[in-house]
Amino acid sequence: SLFPVAGWLGAMVSGAFSGQLLPCLGGLIATGVFIAALVILLLKSRADYYEDVLQATEVSFSAITAQKEGKMAEAMPRNIKVGKTGLKRGRGPSAFYYKHLLENRRSRVFLFDMTSLIFLTISVVFGFFLREEGLLPILIFSAYMQFFSTVTGRWARELSLPFVYLAPGSPFRKLVMICGETMLKTAAQGVLLFAIIGVIQQAAVWDIAACMIAYFTFGLLFIAGNFLVERLCGTLVNKVVVITLYFLVIIVLCLPGILLGVFAAMLLPAPVMLMTGVLLSAGWNLGVSALIAYLCRNILTYAELNNK
Repeated sequence: SLFPVAGWLGAMVSGAFSGQLLPCLGGLIATGVFIAALVILLLKSRADYYEDVLQATEVSFSAITAQKEGKMAEAMPRNIKVGKTGLKRGRGPSAFYYKHLLENRRSRVFLFDMTSLIFLTISVVFGFFLREEGLLPILIFSAYMQFFSTVTGRWARELSLPFVYLAPGSPFRKLVMICGETMLKTAAQGVLLFAIIGVIQQAAVWDIAACMIAYFTFGLLFIAGNFLVERLCGTLVNKVVVITLYFLVIIVLCLPGILLGVFAAMLLPAPVMLMTGVLLSAGWNLGVSALIAYLCRNILTYAELNNK
């Protein structure tokens, strides 16, 4: 009933049907205040209708053009504050890593960008409402949310540009460096998320640490799965086929590790059941990710490799 909007409406309807006045009035007042706040916000924002129409047309045209060319469109910020410019560090493949860090600094709020903050907030809210169920549902839900943030990371956009193929250096090192920022962000998200959830649930320290490690390895597996699909499909324009294949590949790669963790946890006592099962699944993710990265190590040797 405390969940914003949906919970308020549910409390209002259920209170009306069951004859309970307090939940009905509470949901009605909360929803009314929310609607009034939205109306006031719209009135105070002083939106320029014609400017918004032009901006929406430009964004729509860019998205349609990118889709026709088989590229990934990136939303650009409207208000840009210029601070430090230029890359102060990085040479060869490592320049991509520091380039992504610089781009993150320009678009982030505190430590994370807006997309990461939204995913973290949703996961924390989900963990709060399921605080009696333990850490495992939160790990599953956050890994599912992480799938969408990882697949749209800066490293994925880098593969569609020619610079990563032209830059000097080892193809494998370039592959690692373009994923460095995403791996760093994934590790930071896992530590922050499960530190908060662990405090809320008052979970054991070793279980919290195991979930942090597993969250990070799922991010690595999602990246490795994208490498594999990129190698198999190349620059296939039909994105529906690519995304469907990517889902199937991720399921096939994750399933053995999940089953291994479940079977091992069933044979162990309760205090170490979660930690052991999660760590076994994380070990599988790490091994498969390393194997795929090794097999696809030459994917950046020639741009033509991705066209086959």
